[in-house]
Amino acid sequence: MNEQIQTETVTTSAPTIEVPDFIDKEPPEVKNAKSLAARYRLPFIDLLPPEQESPIDYDELAKLRSI
Repeated sequence: MNEQIQTETVTTSAPTIEVPDFIDKEPPEVKNAKSLAARYRLPFIDLLPPEQESPIDYDELAKLRSI
């Protein structure tokens, strides 16, 4: 008797984060900051972005602290 073996190709990928899910899980401080920025028609700048360098210039910040 011949036995037939069926194989399936499985592809895996990194999990994706849906934008609405991420927005719903933002800390309340971030939600408030975004709301204030929108209220005053200013851009919201994330000071601690998860995937890139922070826009904070630490040399300038150190100069301010020494005043």
